[in-house]
Amino acid sequence: MAEGAFTQLCDWLEWEGNSELYTLNDLYEQMVMLASVDVSLLYTKKYLRQLLKKRYADCIYFASQPGSDDVIGFRNYCKLIVHNKWLDDPNTS
Repeated sequence: MAEGAFTQLCDWLEWEGNSELYTLNDLYEQMVMLASVDVSLLYTKKYLRQLLKKRYADCIYFASQPGSDDVIGFRNYCKLIVHNKWLDDPNTS
């Protein structure tokens, strides 16, 4: 059941969510919603993070800060955000 919920989350991310930034909590809640099962039957947030890292390797980025939820995005999207910020900042020229 947990593996199927994780697969549903990954399908959702790849088809609908790969151009957004999320917190780990956002993705966990999305997995719960997609699976429509009791939370006790699903992976923990900590294990979800490990599985996402394993599945997407260098294509996913986790921005971590003590006391805050991880912010997660796909690297190409993160690069686009940084690039656009650089172009929008008049002090970079």
